[in-house]
Amino acid sequence: MVVVAPGTVVVVVVVVTVTVVEGVGRVDVVVATGGRTALAEDPQPAARPVATIPTAPSLTFDSLRNAATPQRYSPALQLAMARRETSLTYSRVGRAEGRDVGMRALRLLDWKSDPVIVEVDEPTPGPGEVVVRVGAAGACHSDLHLMHDFEPGMAPWAPPFTLGHENAGWVHAVGEGVEAFDIGQPVAVHGGWGCGGCDPCRSGNEPYCENPTATQAPGGGAGLGLDGGMAELMLVPSERHLVALPDGLDPVAAAPLTDAGLTPYHAIRRSRHKLTEGSTAVLIGVGGLGHLGVQILKATTPAKIVAVDSRPEALALAVAGGADLALAPSVELASEIRTFTGGRGADVVVDFVGSDATLALGIAVARMRGDVTVVGIAGASFNWTFFSVPYEVSLQTTFWGSLPELKEVLDLGARGIIKATTTTFSLADAPIAYQRLAAGEIEGRAVIVPNAQ
Repeated sequence: MVVVAPGTVVVVVVVVTVTVVEGVGRVDVVVATGGRTALAEDPQPAARPVATIPTAPSLTFDSLRNAATPQRYSPALQLAMARRETSLTYSRVGRAEGRDVGMRALRLLDWKSDPVIVEVDEPTPGPGEVVVRVGAAGACHSDLHLMHDFEPGMAPWAPPFTLGHENAGWVHAVGEGVEAFDIGQPVAVHGGWGCGGCDPCRSGNEPYCENPTATQAPGGGAGLGLDGGMAELMLVPSERHLVALPDGLDPVAAAPLTDAGLTPYHAIRRSRHKLTEGSTAVLIGVGGLGHLGVQILKATTPAKIVAVDSRPEALALAVAGGADLALAPSVELASEIRTFTGGRGADVVVDFVGSDATLALGIAVARMRGDVTVVGIAGASFNWTFFSVPYEVSLQTTFWGSLPELKEVLDLGARGIIKATTTTFSLADAPIAYQRLAAGEIEGRAVIVPNAQ
């Protein structure tokens, strides 16, 4: 049984590649001299980074943005990949003879390519599934890595698929057995889709699924191996991935919070016990995720906040969000941060870039027993030795956040405590949004709006 909104035409079909828009790159570089680290700009792409520590009097790091994308898979997922036991279902462009009706979607058709707008079949929900009419889908910098850095074999899934892992909209149709949501109800989508049965999944931590071979796109989900929200309609495989939007929060405001809000919230929350009175947190890269990280720190902790970015407009946005100190590129950067902390260093560093250079900066300014959390995926590596870091500094990565945390983030958004700065684009202009994102021209978050209310 399929239930659809009154007057809805359920269909169909496909066709055509339209346009390819090439992204414009910008490279940020970190320079370390005598243990002091600073950001600088270089208009040309740099080579892949060399994993090294600034032990010499002078050392230049490679590009932040052209670094190799790391293979960050759990041991269970690596085993599944090695054994080739993963069974995947990929979305395909469909075609029906004599039919000229379909829906538009922004799809990545192959690795090392720009996405294109095509027509695809409208999804129809099966048992337990929900079709969402997409009100908004955030454009994430990690999508640029998918387009330009990933190669065959780097992920246990592959194109073609529709982009968009930050999604919100309205319930459009439901399959048999769906009882928690009504047609027309505004919802946000929790984008990491696990098996649903392991301990992490049962607690709402599906991005950390421990049974990846039981999923359609191991380690992925909406817009990551399976069709995401940069389309008029989106198929969600289970109602457990949906969260009802609280009053006062519309899909355009909610969509970026499902990743750009949730990911920093999770990273900050796991270090909350170290963010006490008198503590300092450093955020490296205060763009789409980082500007919300500033707001979350301000709202949920008493820590002083240091924002680091090479773009003046990003630093201004961080100050508006509550940063106590905003630092632009300088050879004195690490020294300035340590001076601000009274020489102790930062209790928590969250690196939203994730390159060799930014990770080296984070460790250089970390306090003994501090946390350094890497969120960005620009290929960071570090030559860890007993004496290369302050004592008891913990280094960790993180991926997205849990369903309960998403509900908390959406509640903060509904109450006006956090708010993403957004630039909206129509679905037809989605390729332009990614072009501007690659060029560093987006303040806050780019949001694609396939359907208005």
